[in-house]
Amino acid sequence: MSLTVELPEINIKEDVILKLRNESTEERVIHIPFNHLKDYMRSACNACSDFTNIYADISFGGLGSPDKYTTVITRTEKGQKVLNEVRNEKVIKCLDLDGEKRKKMLEKITQFSQSKINRRENFMKNIS
Repeated sequence: MSLTVELPEINIKEDVILKLRNESTEERVIHIPFNHLKDYMRSACNACSDFTNIYADISFGGLGSPDKYTTVITRTEKGQKVLNEVRNEKVIKCLDLDGEKRKKMLEKITQFSQSKINRRENFMKNIS
């Protein structure tokens, strides 16, 4: 069966997730583990250790998020103010996570961040 990609949905969580649809609106979901993409990654990505955009006022990402939600991390007063405004205006719908789900999400984000730091360290050792 061949698929025609109209508007693919791409999500990056624990792996890269592609949702493809054909003309009859059948959907096919493909999961690609990150370690399978190593040969296709820009070499500059190996030199970067910043998985969560630590200098941003707000960071967005799918890791640890339930389907149809995005993880939002605010790091500054400005970021928190913007998030509060869009939340109060009901521009976005927020899902309040209980303590255990929040803890697991943070652990997963921390694990991926550390993996990114380790990948950079290994890359820099082998660059010379």
